[in-house]
Amino acid sequence: MKSWALVVLSGVPCGAQASSTAERGSEGPADLVIRGRVFTALPDGALAEAVAVRGATIAAVGSRAESERWVGPETRVIDAGEGSVLPGFNDAHCHFTVGFGMQRDVDLFDARGLDEILARVAGYARAHPEDDVIEGMGWDLADMPGDSFPTSAQLDAVVEERAVLLWSEGPHAVWANSRALERAKLDGAAPLPPGVIALRDGEREPTGVFLGRGLFGLFPFTPFPDLALMQAGIRRGLSEAARCGVTSVQDSVSSMLRPCLAELHDAGELSVRFHVWGGLTRGPFGGGVTETLELKKQHERADWITFGTQKGGVDGMPSLRTARLLAPYADEPGSTGLTTVDPVRLAAAVREAHAAGLRVALHATGDGGVRMALDAFLAEPRSGLRDRVEHAFLVDPADIPRLALAGTVVSVQPSFLARDLAQGEVYERRFGPERCKNVLPLRALLDAKVTLAFGTDFSLNALDPRQGLAAAVGRQTAAGEPRTGWHPEQRLTLAEAIRAYTLGSAIAEGAVAKKGTLEPGKLADVVVFARDLFALEPHALPEAECLATVVGGRVVYAR
Repeated sequence: MKSWALVVLSGVPCGAQASSTAERGSEGPADLVIRGRVFTALPDGALAEAVAVRGATIAAVGSRAESERWVGPETRVIDAGEGSVLPGFNDAHCHFTVGFGMQRDVDLFDARGLDEILARVAGYARAHPEDDVIEGMGWDLADMPGDSFPTSAQLDAVVEERAVLLWSEGPHAVWANSRALERAKLDGAAPLPPGVIALRDGEREPTGVFLGRGLFGLFPFTPFPDLALMQAGIRRGLSEAARCGVTSVQDSVSSMLRPCLAELHDAGELSVRFHVWGGLTRGPFGGGVTETLELKKQHERADWITFGTQKGGVDGMPSLRTARLLAPYADEPGSTGLTTVDPVRLAAAVREAHAAGLRVALHATGDGGVRMALDAFLAEPRSGLRDRVEHAFLVDPADIPRLALAGTVVSVQPSFLARDLAQGEVYERRFGPERCKNVLPLRALLDAKVTLAFGTDFSLNALDPRQGLAAAVGRQTAAGEPRTGWHPEQRLTLAEAIRAYTLGSAIAEGAVAKKGTLEPGKLADVVVFARDLFALEPHALPEAECLATVVGGRVVYAR
């Protein structure tokens, strides 16, 4: 358990810090004072007992006694007692706008097994005879008998006359019935875009599953989403974020939704800060450096909607056996996964982004993918820019010191670990037992001085950061299994996990001067809990109640 004797922010004796904060307090009453067990997330482990806010920024951080000087007749006081007070959570990898705004016909995220998936599709088809296209999302290869990919014939058995498209949880795979293949003209002779492969039968005809990136462009007949419904979904998402302490997200916001965010901001309704990724390369739906710089001019709002990161990818997902590995899959010895981009093209794209002053974030899940991404960064280094590897499910130990030397941020989503462990020995089947010690090697990365940034990859995992904290600290399922943790040598302390979700995420988006820690002058983004998180077992963290969330000095949620 963390000791809560007051440690001053500057590292100087407590009396000196008290003088400093008292002087700040003499400038006038604060608008908001928050009291509790304050974890600042500063690297030196500084703790405090109160935070004072004036306007949108933090005015002072200090002791409970000092905080009395900051309270005036109009000051709002939130007193958590022994509850934790932390910097607002910053989800470093989140599909917030699509996750909340896009509603699929058939939700498969909690479906377990082929029979249940088919039953849900059939049930939706019966209930909605007017739908010409049926879409679903959330299936996983681990749900299929024998870890074998499904076929269009299996979907045809429940829906034959209408197109059915079922996206995997990435979505790095799509499963289509025969009618969908026919409408998309995807037969054995059809050309496929770079980075996309079709699973084929003995006659080289598609079996119904396509793997890779850029899959949405394969089926241009899908209905265009209702913009008003998407905007309503985003508003619901803002409320959900406030309830669980999320104050910032980093998201590949689609072009049609960027104006929506700007409108919400201008109307004073935006309660989450967005760092918007641009596409690393230009594709059917936009992307590229020129577009990002133009969007920045149109839609950037200081501290609320920011740009500066180009997102690309090099491989798929381990669950689909499409993550790029250095050695073959244990359960498919003839395959090392796939690469979704040509290395020469990737190097050129990284060079262009760096020349424009933009950092690069690359989806890389396998150890081969991580190495490919790192090689691209090192081939085109740019002083002052810290590139990012996204996901890093499997990392070869030889690349950990290289990641540290390059200053590459490793952006991971610990909730995947809890979820995948609950599905059985998925990692053991894919990688074999020896490589499992290199799955999400958080301790090894942190010990090597690699900066970690935490997120959720929402909506593949819940937006709630408490679940990710529990997974990083316990390396267990939500039920707390295994009791000692899966490869417990890779566990983090809670303090380290919180820093990854706050300070690390701020570093990842280039905003560490503005947020990520609780210290005077930074944005007043704060989350307050009813309990002391440091007194809880890992599996109990998700049950810790959020008392209040503050964004830019505004209380956007209070119990």
